[in-house]
Amino acid sequence: AEFGVRLDREPSRCGFRFSTEALSALMREDFSGSYTHPDHFFMKTGMDATAREHAVQADAGLTMGAVTLEFGQKAQLRTLRTRFETEHEGMESSGLFRHSERVLAGYASAHRAFGVVQLQAGLRVEAERTRIIMDVEEEHAAVRMFPSLLLQWQHPGSDRVRYRVSWGRRLQRPTAAELNPFSMGEDDMNSFVGNPLLRPEQSDQLELGVE
Repeated sequence: AEFGVRLDREPSRCGFRFSTEALSALMREDFSGSYTHPDHFFMKTGMDATAREHAVQADAGLTMGAVTLEFGQKAQLRTLRTRFETEHEGMESSGLFRHSERVLAGYASAHRAFGVVQLQAGLRVEAERTRIIMDVEEEHAAVRMFPSLLLQWQHPGSDRVRYRVSWGRRLQRPTAAELNPFSMGEDDMNSFVGNPLLRPEQSDQLELGVE
């Protein structure tokens, strides 16, 4: 479910923009499997997983002549719950996994035009708190910064060719399947097991472009 509001007013020299958006998502998955040989029961597994995500975001922009300022915030909550049961050669076992993640982020960027040259610099600050419950309870928190820089200019004597150089730090969070520590059997020969201790992956991205 999504809900958004947007307000724009951008005259030629001065303008203001504001937008807000809310997102709520629910995923439910049930998995079960039974593996047998002729006249012999080998293994039976069952698992149910629930993932919820809620996010609220607001962005604003202000244009004053050749300068444009962008700023905003985002609050995000993600929770995962997985219950697992298995029976193997007459032995039964079960497990429960919970994972909750709260993220509060804010960003600001400035864009300035110098004739045919455009320069943009930005910074995003993110505070995260993660709680994991499996055999024991574990909690950790982190504050991360993600700067970015963009430089773009036109080819001298031509308004049809533009060059672009950009750099930015990005963050990739593990998916629900990558965090789930219980085995999900694709068939009697293959299974997938996630790692609940996976942390977000940071990367630095550099782009060189001609348009």
